[in-house]
Amino acid sequence: MTPTVTIAIPDSDASQKTFLAIPQAPLNESETADILFLQEEEKFDRDLNSALYGMHNDLPVFLHIATAAKAYMAADNVILTRYGISSPENATAGIFTNQHLQQMYNADINSGLSSGPDALKMSATFEDMHIADLTGAIGRTDNADLQFIYRQQAASARNNLRDIAQWLSAYGTSYKP
Repeated sequence: MTPTVTIAIPDSDASQKTFLAIPQAPLNESETADILFLQEEEKFDRDLNSALYGMHNDLPVFLHIATAAKAYMAADNVILTRYGISSPENATAGIFTNQHLQQMYNADINSGLSSGPDALKMSATFEDMHIADLTGAIGRTDNADLQFIYRQQAASARNNLRDIAQWLSAYGTSYKP
């Protein structure tokens, strides 16, 4: 059984226009660190779900999530450009500057080989972590432009979780955050 799930892909052009209309404010060290980390987390989301789709191509939810993450990477590039921050991204899939993300990716890819439900749970666990990281970043900034992008990303991650939960339900299992 395949759930009828539609993942909305964010309109990066609309996000960029709205973002650019919000006044720029100075960054502190915490905000800069959050920007860099969250940019790399979006790459992680894209790379992980692309790899999981390669292992489990009968689960198109992975491809949809990877596509949405790619759109948010483009939105994050607007932040990097606006604040003159060099991108932390490595062009090679599965390679990360942040060692914690690198270790997670390596462990997750090895675990994702086992079954579709296990891969779905792994993807859901990452979405949970990403929501927590975005929520923390929102709380650490008073910059309206950063809050705007982070809130959009958190909404997307929540949508991803709902969609993954539907797929898990089709397998007769559930996900507990």
